[in-house]
Amino acid sequence: MKIHIAIILCVIYMGSMAQEPVQWTFTTKKTADQQVEVHLLAKLKPGWHLYAGIQPENAIAEPTKIVFMKNPLFRLSGGISEYGNKQLFENREVGISAYQYEEQVDFVQLVLLRSKAKANIHGSITYEVCTNEKCLPAKTIPFNLPLF
Repeated sequence: MKIHIAIILCVIYMGSMAQEPVQWTFTTKKTADQQVEVHLLAKLKPGWHLYAGIQPENAIAEPTKIVFMKNPLFRLSGGISEYGNKQLFENREVGISAYQYEEQVDFVQLVLLRSKAKANIHGSITYEVCTNEKCLPAKTIPFNLPLF
């Protein structure tokens, strides 16, 4: 009987650890002829935060890094914009700070198409999510989206 209870508790614990605290949604939005916005939206579970792409000099947090693969059919215009409620976390005792987002953040990249040929944009996102008590190891996920 004790073994069965231990197995059940182990399965419940492993199931709770396997739940991803961030859900990613990848979309594109045509904003003009041959101009597309790529949206990489992160929705976070309550109590979790994700780090901004640019961090203060004294940060030790893993910034979110987005890499787009090159393609001769389009070019990236400008840098990646971040839309969300950016917060500054400061720990003055150890002299560190970090920019972070809770609830959600939308990473947006403007893409200019060089022709009317169909193309996909693909790349990867490397990110770290944390609570006030723990951080999960940085994770890299791929994305692949059609551009109109």
